[in-house]
Parts: sequence; structure tokens; C-alpha cells
Amino acid sequence: MKKMFVIISLSIYLSISATVSFAASAKCEVVETKDNLLLIDCGKKTKKFAPGSKIKIKSVKEKQIEGC
Repeated sequence: MKKMFVIISLSIYLSISATVSFAASAKCEVVETKDNLLLIDCGKKTKKFAPGSKIKIKSVKEKQIEGC
């Protein structure tokens, strides 16, 4: 009975943690900025993001060219 309980609880834990760890990601383009609002275009990948969900924005770093 204890083994069955452990197996069931582990399977529930793994199924919950697996779904939480898969986050949506997309490469988007900034379309417009106004005051503290940022309008971005992600194309067809917007279905991955639910309304009201929080997102993390990471800017692309441009490589600097070193000269003589």
C-alpha cells in the first residue's frame, strides 16, 4: 500500500512540475513605444501567451567591433 502511494504521489508531482517548467518563448519585434507601454509583434506565436500573463523581456546585445 505504501509503495502504491509513493508511486502515485511521484507521478502526480512529476506531471505537475513538467507542465510548469515548459514556458512559452518567442522572438518578437518592438513595434511602438509610448510612455511606459511597449507594443510588440510576435506573429503567429501569440497563442502561446495567455492574456494577463507576465513575460520577461531580454534585449539582444549587439557585438562591438574592435578596431586598431
